[in-house]
Amino acid sequence: MSRYLRAAVIVAACLLPAGQRAHATAPTRLAAIVVTFPGLSAPPDGTMDWMRSVMAQAGAFYAEQSYGQFALSSDVLGVYTVPLDATANRTAVATAARQAAADAGVDLSPYAKFLYVSPATNSVRGGYGDLTGAWIAVESDYVAVPSLRTVVHELGHHVLGFLQHAHGLLCTDATPFGSTPGATCAVYDYGDSVDVMGGGWGHANGLLKRQFGWLTDGGAWQARTVTASGDYALAPYAAAEPGVKTLLAKSKQGFTYALEYRQAVGFDASIPYGGVSQPNVFGGVLLHLALNGSELLRMNPGAASPSFIDTPALLVGQSFCDRDGRLAFTVLSASPSGASVRVRFGHCVP
Repeated sequence: MSRYLRAAVIVAACLLPAGQRAHATAPTRLAAIVVTFPGLSAPPDGTMDWMRSVMAQAGAFYAEQSYGQFALSSDVLGVYTVPLDATANRTAVATAARQAAADAGVDLSPYAKFLYVSPATNSVRGGYGDLTGAWIAVESDYVAVPSLRTVVHELGHHVLGFLQHAHGLLCTDATPFGSTPGATCAVYDYGDSVDVMGGGWGHANGLLKRQFGWLTDGGAWQARTVTASGDYALAPYAAAEPGVKTLLAKSKQGFTYALEYRQAVGFDASIPYGGVSQPNVFGGVLLHLALNGSELLRMNPGAASPSFIDTPALLVGQSFCDRDGRLAFTVLSASPSGASVRVRFGHCVP
């Protein structure tokens, strides 16, 4: 028998032009619709309880990473049996799920966003998200349920509109940005190993947060643009307290660097995911490059595979020089309360 379960959660919502400040006004509403196919084993009794739990956790994640600036309320609907099988595409799953909810008496008109959870199909295995919806595919008989990370990632594409992944940049000379003659660099689609919008498990990076309006030059939570040499403070990135969360500096060649200081605070405490070095990440400053969206740079060569950045942070006492030789960053200190970074324009002497 179909059930209707309501779970009010707080997550991010709506799309804003880059640079605009977001305000938590009326929540955007999301319907998470769970379906199964005829002939398959019924989902275990705990499936809907899990859905309520994971949506509440996803809501907490987005509330935290937006510094409380966005809100979304989610209703969990189902489980509905829809007349499809594994050959169905995403559109068919979405259409059948919404029709099943409507047939059960649910008014879908208040919902601006939709998450569809179904058995795996030829169209979706794992997850997929875009502006039209988010899809999570599980094993056909529901012996497994999707992870919180998968849900957060796909909602990032759909609810938040982060259509690009958080990338990583890896270079053949093992430098952060191909500084030696003949070196080549490659962008890896999921290469950001600390960002849930990449291959990691932590807050979205500062370039994405700035694009969405959560970090601004003059707001309580800042993405501060640096144009003069000096020493600058970075607050712990995931902490709710106001402060400078990201430093932005542009090289003579026009490359924009974004610096942030991660600590084991809130959901960022889950960053040691997939082999990332916790001492490295939490012991220094991360650098992202605005090259093709956002690219995490590897400040210290690691032992992992070439496509995975396990040691990204610039540690205390280390310096990074942009490849044109006219912009440098040095990490002066790092503690639970924050980090200090020296920025030098015009030369690479720390």
